[in-house]
Amino acid sequence: MPLLVPTPTTSLLSGGSQSVGAATLRTLPAEQLLAEHARLEHSVAHLQRSNAELHASLAVQGEGTEEWSDEDRKELSGAVRENEETIQAQKDLMQRIRDVMHEKGGSHAGIAGYE
Repeated sequence: MPLLVPTPTTSLLSGGSQSVGAATLRTLPAEQLLAEHARLEHSVAHLQRSNAELHASLAVQGEGTEEWSDEDRKELSGAVRENEETIQAQKDLMQRIRDVMHEKGGSHAGIAGYE
């Protein structure tokens, strides 16, 4: 059973990524943990790229482009903050996965930067 992507609007195993502890992760096979870690890495990369684009959009505002309204700026800033929270939650879950993989003593070749 694949884990769900933790986002501000969906919860990971019914409580957000913070609720997925080592005990739950220990019940999953190593292959599933590796797949989940890779999926989270991909998600983090997309969120980081999205934030970079949002920051760039805010920065070029006024340089021959339409001015952002205060409401637009607040909305974009809110999206950046939401992405940052999700990135941190996903990174925390990735660390818990690495910790469990270390406990299991299996092959961790699929986890980038695993030591």
